[in-house]
Amino acid sequence: MYTETVRVYPDESQKELIDEILKTSCELYNYLLDQHERAYWLRGETLNRHKYDKYAQEFCYVHPLPNVVRQYVDYRLANSFSRYFNKVSKYPKHKSLKKFRSFATLKINNGRNTV
Repeated sequence: MYTETVRVYPDESQKELIDEILKTSCELYNYLLDQHERAYWLRGETLNRHKYDKYAQEFCYVHPLPNVVRQYVDYRLANSFSRYFNKVSKYPKHKSLKKFRSFATLKINNGRNTV
């Protein structure tokens, strides 16, 4: 995966849109973490990325979010649990908006979509 960090200087309306996407992404991350914990404690199952996507789609009916951003949040949480189960990092925690400061979007690169 190719990753590029871009510094943007948005105007006021763009700031509002970016802040709304970050807020909704953070809420989705916390919602999916709640669903994971609930599934584990009630049914004894751990959720995979496909289940996260199902719950994320339900969430996005109420709180619209671009698909790429939604899928990146799914990936981010699945990766957190993968790192936890491989004993690389600690258990994923709920995030505050202050700590949730990035999201992914598509970029067209020579006719190819990249994230």
